[in-house]
Amino acid sequence: LSEVQRRHLATAAASGETLIALVDAVLEYARLEAATEMLETRDFRLDQLIEAAADLMRPQAFDKGLSFDLACDATVNTSVHGDPVRLNRILLNLIGNAIKFTASGGIGLSAAAERRDDHVLLRIAVRDTGIGIAPDMHERIFEDFVQTDDSIARRFGGTGLGLAIARRLTRLMRGELTVESAPGAGSTFTLAVAASPR
Repeated sequence: LSEVQRRHLATAAASGETLIALVDAVLEYARLEAATEMLETRDFRLDQLIEAAADLMRPQAFDKGLSFDLACDATVNTSVHGDPVRLNRILLNLIGNAIKFTASGGIGLSAAAERRDDHVLLRIAVRDTGIGIAPDMHERIFEDFVQTDDSIARRFGGTGLGLAIARRLTRLMRGELTVESAPGAGSTFTLAVAASPR
């Protein structure tokens, strides 16, 4: 293949991946909207799930010239009973969002687990050095099809569903998803969710 043909092929492949991601987001949203999404709990290792999500997303950060730091407290080196599939979806949405809206600097993923009487409280923070979010948008960005403004949608693309899906899945797991951010100062999304000890 010539250089031009290779570029066209790469563009077609990237467009296909984008379309698949958009369709997946809409299907996920439809399941949550119809209340057909159910938790599927089983035993899993917290550290392995977090490291696998980081390993999957790290190349996307590196492709943009971003750093990607993972800091797992020793407390996450444990097995719990919960829904690893939904937890993984939330993580991938948060990390993907951080990468999308960060042009320079990096992404940080940190995790710790606190043993309580009858459960393990997992706290995961995804931090970026991206464009940041105005305080009056901190709750609105978790709404369906919302981005901070139209120029963001044009510049970065996407459906405006990633954070809405992440919050709905978090609530399905009886957890909490919050954001701390300011324009030009990056964002930190913190997930707090409980799992049963094993």
